[in-house]
Amino acid sequence: MEENLSVETQEVAAPVEESVVETSEQTQEVAEPETQTEVEQPKVERDYERDAAFAKLRREKEEAQKQLAEMQKQFDSANSDKNRLTSTFEMFGLKGNVDDIEDQAKAHYYGKPVEEMRNERLQIQKEMQERKQREEETLAKDNQIKDLQQQLYARILADDLRAVQTIDPSVKSLDELGSDFAKMRINGISLDVAYHAVKQVREATKKTPPPEIGKVNATQKADKTYYTSDEVDAMIAANDKALDDPNVLEKIRKSMTKW
Repeated sequence: MEENLSVETQEVAAPVEESVVETSEQTQEVAEPETQTEVEQPKVERDYERDAAFAKLRREKEEAQKQLAEMQKQFDSANSDKNRLTSTFEMFGLKGNVDDIEDQAKAHYYGKPVEEMRNERLQIQKEMQERKQREEETLAKDNQIKDLQQQLYARILADDLRAVQTIDPSVKSLDELGSDFAKMRINGISLDVAYHAVKQVREATKKTPPPEIGKVNATQKADKTYYTSDEVDAMIAANDKALDDPNVLEKIRKSMTKW
């Protein structure tokens, strides 16, 4: 009896679960119509300078990759040639590095022991290294001597300038005295003699500009003691500056008394 009630109870309870399921499905179906509001993204302006920079970097990268590939190709070719050459040497019994192969080849050519050819090569290399070292040492000494000579020459010039300025304070540089002064000083001529020699030559060769025409005429008129009527008329017509000279005017007045 109790078992029957239990079974009936379970059978009656079953529809409740279906209702719950249906309610859940209805809830989901009702929730579906909800829509999400799309957020409008801000418009981003294109950066043309950045695009150009990226394009330049891309081209440079492509060019670098192209050069690297070409270098790799050349390396592979050289390595292949090296391997072929090494194989050829080995066919003739020549092995080792370049120096060893050179020693073995010369030994075969001259009919001498390999050790003898190696010693000759090492001796030649030693002499070349020693000669190179001597040349470098000689060059270094020459440079030191040149530096000392330049320092000494600069000091001599400074001393000469101070000495010349005691004679002529207006001299600001020895360049003003020209190359003749420097040549005389190099040849051992004393500073005082060299300076005055340059000054005398300059004074002797200095060109005195001729006096202006107006000044010549004024001087000539100043020396005249008598002026004719025509000369005075010509002076007045030319507005001669000599008319501004009181002495000339006085002589003209005295000349007028004799016309």
